[in-house]
Amino acid sequence: MRKQSGFTLVEMMVVIALIGIITAAVIPNFIGWRNNAKVAQAARQVYSDLQTARTTAIKNNATISVDFNVGSNNYTMRGKVKALPSGVIITDADFTTTGNVATFNNLGFGRTFTDAQNDGTITVKLANSKRSSTIQVNSAGNIRIQ
Repeated sequence: MRKQSGFTLVEMMVVIALIGIITAAVIPNFIGWRNNAKVAQAARQVYSDLQTARTTAIKNNATISVDFNVGSNNYTMRGKVKALPSGVIITDADFTTTGNVATFNNLGFGRTFTDAQNDGTITVKLANSKRSSTIQVNSAGNIRIQ
């Protein structure tokens, strides 16, 4: 008599049930990770563009501004509209003297010579979620993500 090899129906059902349980446990964590990654990506993009504006101001010996559109997913820098990843919006952009506009002078400071300071923050948030990240700019031109 030959020995038969293979899976029984019960073994196959147990494996499928285990795969279903593992998948049900992993999917919420994966979605949370993806949402955190989207917000972090948007914050890094804004940070990078603010650094570019500051560097351009120094290089061109000019004042450069970045205008944030609160409640949307874009901002304007040197006439070009920059969009954030889909689902991420700017919920707050508040600068001491210029409202929603981050300004860098020709020395790279986050202020103009007529305004004593231009400290501010930009908050990017995942729409319909509490996940957010804040980018902070101070009068010395330093930029950081909180």
